[in-house]
Amino acid sequence: MSGGSAWLVVVAIGLSAVSGLPGLLRPRSGRAGERLFVALMTLAAVAACAGAGLALIGGASGELVAAWPVPGGRWVVRVDAVAAIFVLPIAVVPALGGWYGLAYWAQATHEDSGRKVRAFYGTVTAGMLLLVVAGNAVLFLAGWEIMAASAFLLVSAEDTQPAVREVGYVYLLATRLGTLCLFAMFALLGAAAGTLDFDGWPRALSSPLADAIFALGLLGFGLKAGVMPLHVWLPGAHTSAPSHVSALMSGVLIKTGSTASCA
Repeated sequence: MSGGSAWLVVVAIGLSAVSGLPGLLRPRSGRAGERLFVALMTLAAVAACAGAGLALIGGASGELVAAWPVPGGRWVVRVDAVAAIFVLPIAVVPALGGWYGLAYWAQATHEDSGRKVRAFYGTVTAGMLLLVVAGNAVLFLAGWEIMAASAFLLVSAEDTQPAVREVGYVYLLATRLGTLCLFAMFALLGAAAGTLDFDGWPRALSSPLADAIFALGLLGFGLKAGVMPLHVWLPGAHTSAPSHVSALMSGVLIKTGSTASCA
């Protein structure tokens, strides 16, 4: 496989991850940081859409494989037509939300939380992009954890308010329980298939552990997707989060639960 489309998505992941860094290094009173944030998020969206377009239109699926000094982990990033369909909204929706946030959550009116929101807005986007192109369970979980932790900090942006802190803790508890279920599910899949690479997992479907794997996946991904009755965190999180963060969560973040379970 050619690695062109995969490299473009990896570039997009990197740009998203560092998009909030200029704001952290700039004075709180200036607007340069938020403008640089939007520029980097826009460049990330362009790179990700270009990579997805190569896979969808040009048929140029890409794969990057590298050693990674983590037990059971490999850097396996794969952008094929299926992954590209999910990359597009994950790239476009956050970029549009970033532009909206320039006026809605301006640094001038949110000096205490503006820089934090932009920093974790970028990392949550990077985490989502990483998990939909990951080809290895450990890399997938790395993206999942980046996404989950960043989302908690976004939901709790105005943490000086007791009600917001309470909502944040509920979300944190729900996402921790979901992640633990995924750890257990991936452990069973790895034991049944003999590998933590996704390519080797079809043989695990006939394993005696298949029912337990299904139940753990349903709980883990269902908590993230807010599937009833696992949606206890969802109403409060959307009420407390900034509007463009709530739009990102509704449009793409909670969909990663159903997306990942389908992929």
